[in-house]
Amino acid sequence: MTAATSILILVLAALLPGERPPVAPAFAAPPAQESPPRPNRPNTNVPISPAAELKNCLNLIRAKQYDAARERLAPLIAAHPQWPRAKFMLALTYHEEQRYELAKPLFAETLELDAREHTVRPFYGWCLYYLGEPEGAREQFDAYLKIKPDYADAHFAIGLIEFDEDHMDAAVDRFNKTIEISKASRDPRTEGKARARLGDVYMRQNHLDKARDELEKAVELRTDAYEAYYKLSRVYQRLGNVEKAKWAREMHEKVREEMHPTTPTEGGATSRPAPRTP
Repeated sequence: MTAATSILILVLAALLPGERPPVAPAFAAPPAQESPPRPNRPNTNVPISPAAELKNCLNLIRAKQYDAARERLAPLIAAHPQWPRAKFMLALTYHEEQRYELAKPLFAETLELDAREHTVRPFYGWCLYYLGEPEGAREQFDAYLKIKPDYADAHFAIGLIEFDEDHMDAAVDRFNKTIEISKASRDPRTEGKARARLGDVYMRQNHLDKARDELEKAVELRTDAYEAYYKLSRVYQRLGNVEKAKWAREMHEKVREEMHPTTPTEGGATSRPAPRTP
């Protein structure tokens, strides 16, 4: 679970009761007719409070107990088919397992039920990105930035899309924006990954000194960034610094093994789980 995901899940936890603060009218409005309850408002006839139960489910997701979370979410969704947050959390269980094809329709259904569930959008955006749907992903990140313009991870994601589409100047702008916001909010992990990707841009443009500088900052900020160590080794090699290239390769292997230990398989071979990038 990434730092950005953890932050968004905390935001979701704060919103779980489903109440939004009332907005005072600017004029004396006539008495309104009673309106049906919003989908997020729990049905008081249900023995278990859905909001309280959803918090239990969210705790299971944060503990990476995804099957258990799905078991508890199933009756809630059956009892409250029009309540978007239960469906959102079901999507999260698949998203965190990288089963994006299962998460995608659930994110879409959540927004169909209530387009104001904006916390869905970054998750949905990453889901679409990993499924190879960059335009749909960009739409979700852009929509979230209209609500929260200083959300660094959304700028970072759009930077990746620009990079993938070979829009280097636009990618640089987005990664620099990510760095600016991350530094202001003291978020070294997000700053580190943005600097690593900025290093990618400079490598592609053959600006090796700039690439080295960004990648060195990236591994200083994120000592677990084994891919950045590997890229740094390539930059050092191209710059003719053999000793530093060797050091960076060794760090890449060391950190990768710590993050994703190899496990023995049948026949004596070894394998490691595929990491999720960026």
